[in-house]
Amino acid sequence: MSQLTKIALVHKSNLGVIADWKQAKIFRSFDTEKIAKLIDQSEVERAIYYGGTTEWYAMNKLVNYSAFDRDNNKFIEDSITDTTEQITIIEPNNLGIELSENAEKILNWLVKRNSRDWFYYKSSGENKRDNAFTMMLSRLGLLNDERELNDTYTELLEIEKIEISEDDLGIRLL
Repeated sequence: MSQLTKIALVHKSNLGVIADWKQAKIFRSFDTEKIAKLIDQSEVERAIYYGGTTEWYAMNKLVNYSAFDRDNNKFIEDSITDTTEQITIIEPNNLGIELSENAEKILNWLVKRNSRDWFYYKSSGENKRDNAFTMMLSRLGLLNDERELNDTYTELLEIEKIEISEDDLGIRLL
């Protein structure tokens, strides 16, 4: 028995493609006219095949967390505003404290991740190095300059925006 469930999405603009799928063994026989009707019933003009039931359904509109509407190829204004407001609340410039450019960039990088996870720039025991964090430090020229990195971390510690791991290799937003 397979551990994978087949799922297929078909947009109105690609309806002709499913005729080729009739040859595929992963689908049982299906009626393209029925699928076209389901697409017409869908507010996002899509039908979805769910292998768990071996049925096609009209696809519902889903919550868009990405702030980009792929159906209309444009950014969603409300999401842009919300994200900007969230970042603005904790931007370093609003703290009344002048931070170095590197400290601002690290803080903004952490804020954009909207996470309280630890980010490591070196592997340590069970903690693995975070490649995205390491690349950002490298672009700032901090990866090979321990003194400058420590000075930058100290700035962020003084304004109580970060926490340093016990092994001094990880950082996280407070």
